[in-house]
Amino acid sequence: MTGSSGFIGRHLVDRLVADGRPVVGIDRRPAPDVAGSGRARHRAIVADLAEASSVLRHMLGTASAVVHLAACPGVRDVAPDIAGRRWRDNVLATRHVVAATRADAPLVVASSSSVYGGTVGGRASREDDALCPIGGYARSKVMLERIAAERGAAGGAVTVVRPFTVVGPGQRPDMALSRWIDAAVAGRPLQVY
Repeated sequence: MTGSSGFIGRHLVDRLVADGRPVVGIDRRPAPDVAGSGRARHRAIVADLAEASSVLRHMLGTASAVVHLAACPGVRDVAPDIAGRRWRDNVLATRHVVAATRADAPLVVASSSSVYGGTVGGRASREDDALCPIGGYARSKVMLERIAAERGAAGGAVTVVRPFTVVGPGQRPDMALSRWIDAAVAGRPLQVY
């Protein structure tokens, strides 16, 4: 699993380990060791997916399945270097993961609902809606999906998921729900985007 130290990755690692499944997590930062979690029972590799090392190629090439969650998150991030980080972490890293994963090994790639660009006529997005990415984050996720589609067209086993806002314990502090909770606790107005 790539991105195993991220919000979704941490929860998925804990769930898989609790179910007795062996997990090798790959992330640029060490996984937090949460008391009572299964983290201590999974193998964690600290590595950068944008650098196609022989260790990463071996780990991904021998995996029975790969869940690719690693990414540069943050739809609203406007830092000066954000375009480069999105390219590196969302596109280049995905290329390396797809290239290293065996064609017969199931690969799940995390995209984002942001590829839809919002609702169509006020209704909820549907999977078959045309992609209409707004902003650099969404465009980088569309590129990630194209890489996954190339794998599928070549006969590789691949599934792309487009999660909408994912919330829960340990979520990023820049997410709307975290900001709203902090504002409510502090007695400030809630900012709705």
